[in-house]
Amino acid sequence: MAVDNNVTSVLLALQNKNFYVEIWAGYSPCIGANWDSCSRQRGFYKLFTGIAQGGQVEKQYGKNIMTSKVVDYTHVLRSVKIFNSPWFDGMKDINAINEIMRMGGFRGTGGFDPLSLISALSDYADRRGPNVFFHHFDGRLFKMEAFALPSGYSRLEQPGFKFKDGQSLMDAITDISKKSAKTFYFDEFGIAHYENVQDMIEADYLGKVSLAPLFQFSTNPEIIGGQIVFNKVERGYDMATTTNHIKIMSNTPDMHLIIKDALDWGSVENPEQEGFLGYIKTLYQQEGMFGSLRAVVNAIRKYKVTWRPKVNLRFETYGLPLRANDMITLDGEVSRVMKVNHSLNAQSNRWWMEVECMRYQPVKN
Repeated sequence: MAVDNNVTSVLLALQNKNFYVEIWAGYSPCIGANWDSCSRQRGFYKLFTGIAQGGQVEKQYGKNIMTSKVVDYTHVLRSVKIFNSPWFDGMKDINAINEIMRMGGFRGTGGFDPLSLISALSDYADRRGPNVFFHHFDGRLFKMEAFALPSGYSRLEQPGFKFKDGQSLMDAITDISKKSAKTFYFDEFGIAHYENVQDMIEADYLGKVSLAPLFQFSTNPEIIGGQIVFNKVERGYDMATTTNHIKIMSNTPDMHLIIKDALDWGSVENPEQEGFLGYIKTLYQQEGMFGSLRAVVNAIRKYKVTWRPKVNLRFETYGLPLRANDMITLDGEVSRVMKVNHSLNAQSNRWWMEVECMRYQPVKN
């Protein structure tokens, strides 16, 4: 019996309403040689889960083309407003994020529910487990260490974390994420994440824990393994954000002043040195939370990463389920994905991606 694949009437019925969408791509046979075995066997990867906001229909001879704007679930958080907010002073940040998302109607009972991961992490934080590194079911390693939100001196009258009427849920999550130095996002499965991404980056460039790449790419797979890249590879150094002087002002709990700085004279006087600027460029921070000379010294060592220019990479290749903040290697060089542009063309049957990466160079002692 013939199958009717004409879905024109179904699409036309959706153009005046929101509808949920999933975007999948893959190969037959699958070529994801360095991706997890489950995906290799299936041959298809989920790239996006979210909402399509209606659509605009273009009628051409012999075909109708419907164009829709798709958004992830952060759009819901930006749309829902807070009224009569509770205060979150002194609360663990993961618990606060969990509660705010529940205010938006997100569910976390099923394995693929948007709140499933954050709800599980919130329960874990309440049990005070010692392990702060976790594996998501898609194979990615991440870190989540609970952080106690600051409290106002008078919680009821002047709370530190009570949000104004009319603020969006996303505003609240953004404020908490900035204070705890974490990253919040929805992944390709529509599941919310709340992670210490920068902690893992810092551990790598300080020489403590190396980053674990998830994908491998190569300009010559016969010499260095990985999926081949095409057209061109751009590699450069970011001198615009490079500094050579660090100054920190802080104080001890008993109000003794702490001033500490470090200067790389070679960057001022030696044109042959990597990161040479020829003038003094200062990174200055005035912050009381350091609280001790030891903490200030440790912060200066961390900030010395700005004394060496960041490495920027750009390349093109056939598509893989790559996303921002993934760790990859290109010709053996480990980098962090900052931006990836997936292009899917049904007519030419091609899945292509353009990738931009960045890598901090190890801190010089």
